[in-house]
Amino acid sequence: MVDADMLSKILADNAALNQIFGSVQLIYGGSPFVTIPSQILTNSDRRQLFQLSYKIGHDTQLEEGNMTTDVSLTYAIPLSLTSVLKTKYPNLKKSHEIACAYKWIETMGLEKTKMYAHFQGELLLILVTRNGKFLLANYFDAKNNDDVFYFVMSVVEQLSLDPEVTTLHWLQTGEETDNSLVSLFENYINKVQQDLIFETSDAFNIHSVGISSVLACES
Repeated sequence: MVDADMLSKILADNAALNQIFGSVQLIYGGSPFVTIPSQILTNSDRRQLFQLSYKIGHDTQLEEGNMTTDVSLTYAIPLSLTSVLKTKYPNLKKSHEIACAYKWIETMGLEKTKMYAHFQGELLLILVTRNGKFLLANYFDAKNNDDVFYFVMSVVEQLSLDPEVTTLHWLQTGEETDNSLVSLFENYINKVQQDLIFETSDAFNIHSVGISSVLACES
């Protein structure tokens, strides 16, 4: 578990992060979240809805994000760690991987039936769209490929997804190169493919900061 002192050391020792960037976006991964109607505007109402699913600790701050015109996002961030990053990068912008993934999914089109999954550490993220509608966004605790297979196929069954017409997209940030998860489903889901959400370049790079999150840095 990374604390504020450890994070400060990670940032200080990583030469790639000790530059002047035009923009820095902190993308939280694995952070508890709830999706709620966009009409709910007050912080107190958002907080109450969040507390129906999660506890709010002393070092927890709630942030807001947008997904669609009808659905918004409330997610928890570690306040002490975020303060370290904000001090180092005054222009820091925050977002959640759910919101980033959904924006990318929108560009791919919401028609037909599509399942999007991302597995990192011991967290499996699954999102599902069908016929223009957003059906599911959820985390699952998965320790290995067997767990991943179980949860993905459970979602297929529970949402009555037809494996013959469903496309399974494995989302990557540019760091992972594991093809084993793709081959795991080739005999069960008609079409399985890998997709990059972020592609690194000389001007745009993704850096892990050890808190289940990444920094997207643009020169």
